[in-house]
Amino acid sequence: MIEAEEPDRPAWLTPERDEEPAGPGSRLTLLLIAGGAAILVLVAGLAAFALLGSSSEPNRPRPRSAAAEPVVAVAASTAPAGATSPPAAEQSATPKTSPAKPHVTAARISLEPANVTGPCPRSTKYVRVKVTVTITVSSPDVRLRYTVDGGNEHGATLRSKTFTDSWEAEVRRAAGTSTTTLQVIAPSTASDTATFTYTCN
Repeated sequence: MIEAEEPDRPAWLTPERDEEPAGPGSRLTLLLIAGGAAILVLVAGLAAFALLGSSSEPNRPRPRSAAAEPVVAVAASTAPAGATSPPAAEQSATPKTSPAKPHVTAARISLEPANVTGPCPRSTKYVRVKVTVTITVSSPDVRLRYTVDGGNEHGATLRSKTFTDSWEAEVRRAAGTSTTTLQVIAPSTASDTATFTYTCN
């Protein structure tokens, strides 16, 4: 029996044969290729993000290392230029003293003339003499008070350290010596005496 030959068909009418299923080796290769591609995409994305972040961030000064540049503390000074202050030990050793109270340093009374010689007539009973008071104090601007022979109190505010006052007084015309006393009351006490001698001829 003679088999009948199939007529020739165009290639596009020839049914395609199913491809053989891929084996286990080909599947592993596909997984490795896919994983490598994913890793490349991830690395490329991270690199692009780093480039974009570094370009958008403004330039900032880098912090310096504390060990590279030590910090030097400078103490502030309120003293004027060129002025020097004494050592602390010397400052603490200087005691604080309060100012001394004003006081009388000298007191003097004098009579002029201090000696008179003359007749002793009954009509003239007194001789006129000049009395001078000089008082020195330790500081000015103090109140001075004094008396002469226990009489009225005299007062004055001193503008300097030395006070001087004078006036005329009458001394009894009688043979002998009389005494005149100055008594300072303030700012401290002091006293002095002066004598007058009359000699009859």
